[in-house]
Amino acid sequence: MTEKKQKFEDAMSELQKVTSEMESGELSLEEMIEHFEKGQKLIKTCSTKLNEIQKKIEIITKKSDGSIALGDFDYNDSSDEGPRQDTSK
Repeated sequence: MTEKKQKFEDAMSELQKVTSEMESGELSLEEMIEHFEKGQKLIKTCSTKLNEIQKKIEIITKKSDGSIALGDFDYNDSSDEGPRQDTSK
């Protein structure tokens, strides 16, 4: 399965399996290196998928006047004001 076609959930499941096998202590050094490399690829796949999803997420928020506003998801917004409003739409 190629990285671009692999579902996030499948990549995470495979990463958990790789991690468990590495933590078992039963792998040879060569197998550990192979697992490490595979894990790095899976981490990249998961990270890429999450970044793609983050760009697509829109949050509907309720303004103080009761109206509904559609804003882009802003992961870095830690304020209590909610998501930033995208006025370009």
